[in-house]
Amino acid sequence: CGYVISDPNQSKINFHIQTKAKVPSSNPIRKGLQRFLSLCQYVYSTSQQTVKAESNSVPPMEEMEKS
Repeated sequence: CGYVISDPNQSKINFHIQTKAKVPSSNPIRKGLQRFLSLCQYVYSTSQQTVKAESNSVPPMEEMEKS
């Protein structure tokens, strides 16, 4: 199972599933999508924490203008 984001400007991904003979693809697809969702949630929460930490460390514009 793998995915490719071909162009960051497009809102689509290519999701690839490969199974062995006579193995239905529904379970690997479900598992792959669940793992991809977990990855997206991790990236989102990590980026939000970073943005929040950075915004707390930058002084407000008023304080910068006084300097």
